[in-house]
Amino acid sequence: MRRQLKIEEKITRSSTMKKQVFWNTLGSTVYSFISMLFTIFVTRVLGDTENGIFTIALTTSQVLIAVGYFEVRTFQVSDSRNLYCFQDYLSLRAITCALMLLVSLGYAALHLEQIHVATVMFAMCLVKVLEAFGDVYEAMYQKKERLDLSGKIICFRTLFAAAAFVMVLWTVKSLEAAAAAMVLATGLGVFFLDMFPMRYFETDRRPFKWDRLPSLIKSCFPLFVSSFMSMYIINASRYAIKGTMDYRYQTYYGAVFMPVAAINLMTGFVLKPLLTRQAACWNGKQIPEFICILRRIVLAVVCCLFVALSAAWFLGIPVLEMLYGIELSSYKTELLILTAGGGAFAISTALYYSLTVMRKQRHIFFSYGIVFVETWLLSHWMTVQWGIRGASLSYILSMALLDLFFYIGVRKGIGEHSDEN
Repeated sequence: MRRQLKIEEKITRSSTMKKQVFWNTLGSTVYSFISMLFTIFVTRVLGDTENGIFTIALTTSQVLIAVGYFEVRTFQVSDSRNLYCFQDYLSLRAITCALMLLVSLGYAALHLEQIHVATVMFAMCLVKVLEAFGDVYEAMYQKKERLDLSGKIICFRTLFAAAAFVMVLWTVKSLEAAAAAMVLATGLGVFFLDMFPMRYFETDRRPFKWDRLPSLIKSCFPLFVSSFMSMYIINASRYAIKGTMDYRYQTYYGAVFMPVAAINLMTGFVLKPLLTRQAACWNGKQIPEFICILRRIVLAVVCCLFVALSAAWFLGIPVLEMLYGIELSSYKTELLILTAGGGAFAISTALYYSLTVMRKQRHIFFSYGIVFVETWLLSHWMTVQWGIRGASLSYILSMALLDLFFYIGVRKGIGEHSDEN
């Protein structure tokens, strides 16, 4: 009994901001770079064509995870007025994960003429289904000001799943077997790391009621559609390459896209600690502080982008060639274009979170809708015209348009708030 109480106290006791930032950053870094290391490892072990298949499978899972997330976490952690209880969020997440599973199965079925591709694709999607389900618990810990616990969960679960994938791939030399091992390891990680600590936390005792679900779905649906369109916009260039070029070109594009992928994955995690603070400032009518947080984020992104572009210019290609073991010297321009696009994406994410806190779901929805149509119309055409360079230009164009539309929305939201007061 005493040991049980010690465990409970250790899990639930509050943590310092420094500790929360450390573990969130560590978890974010591990999660962000593991996918990059996977592509390097698969290329080294199985070659560029097999890695091309793995890359498009991983990309598909990252697009479809938007269905599982349903963008509930952003709403959940900023629900400072507790309009919904944890059981509401958990029930909705179970439904969206089941829907994601069905969509993943259907998409994989479209590739049954290549059973190897379909199997790997479905396995990677299943990994993301499990991650999406675990995320609802991580959001609850964040709301309880235990973002450090969420960071630890992400860190150790990711490392455990990665170890399973790497060991099986190295010994069996089978992409399907490695993906299956990753599914099993992720499932165990979600059960023991995400769900187990939940028993020690006090949550809203209100029982789940179906009549609250429609309003929660209505609140999250515009953000979900926007998130799905966002994931498509980010990855449209990959699908354009898939539709026009051999699988091995996915490896070349993925290599020069590597810095961007790291930025894309890390940005959301790094900004998450500020989301609760931004919500408190906005709801507390502390608008100058709200604006100050956003300005600091944008300034930090610009400074980091300058460093990233300098590194890409002088070291990017040699380092990537050393990592992947493939010739990339003809893709230096594409690397610089994509790195700049990664910086634009980071700014758009900061603006997106600000709009979410303002509850400007409609503006987010229409902004993504316009850029979604632009991307759908141009990405394939630009890739056909100019190959990988065309795909890179399509990416940065889409990110720049998102920055523009989101900036307009933030300015408008702040102006409306000022007029009300």
